[in-house]
Amino acid sequence: MDGGRKAECPNCGAPIAWKIGASHALVCGYCRFSVVRSDRDLRAVGKVADLVPTASPIAVGDSGSIAGKGFSVLGRLQLDHGRGPWDEWYLSFSDGSWGWLASAQGRWYLTYEKDGRGLPTWDALGAGARGTFAGTGSLEWVVSERGGSALVSAEGELPFPIMPLSSGRYVDLEGDGNAFASIDFGDGSETPRLFVGRRLGDHEIIL
Repeated sequence: MDGGRKAECPNCGAPIAWKIGASHALVCGYCRFSVVRSDRDLRAVGKVADLVPTASPIAVGDSGSIAGKGFSVLGRLQLDHGRGPWDEWYLSFSDGSWGWLASAQGRWYLTYEKDGRGLPTWDALGAGARGTFAGTGSLEWVVSERGGSALVSAEGELPFPIMPLSSGRYVDLEGDGNAFASIDFGDGSETPRLFVGRRLGDHEIIL
């Protein structure tokens, strides 16, 4: 299935569509079931809870630019680490790439998914740990935060399947030059996902 492919929700029959080929899941806007697509079929894997009201400055369907590169907002995740939910937005860029934009403690972070093979284990990445790892060159990283998170809600299309009520563990890292990375260890049943990027200045984001 290519980007732009239209279909029917396997749960309720409502029309659904993906805008880009990198998206492999979406939340049906009618029944709010998580729908996963493959080369063979579509599957509804469970109902997603309603979104929690947040003071989000960005909405699915918005467009803008970051450092001069245009983007469209395709989807949103709401996650919670026990101190209240936060939002992460799935972006499609004008050059064909995709990434994630997140806001935490008044700062903006832009990341892109990289190859997560060969990463350190969860146990090796204790608070304050330092080191380098494959896929990010010689840059030294320091662990700035580690903890657990739970999926609260989601909307729009997404690059990977989500499971309602799922939870997992993550490690955030920082490097020189506003470099930022996050490793999503999930529940430990799959290869960790690595997201690498940087902290943005407010002036770089135009909506």
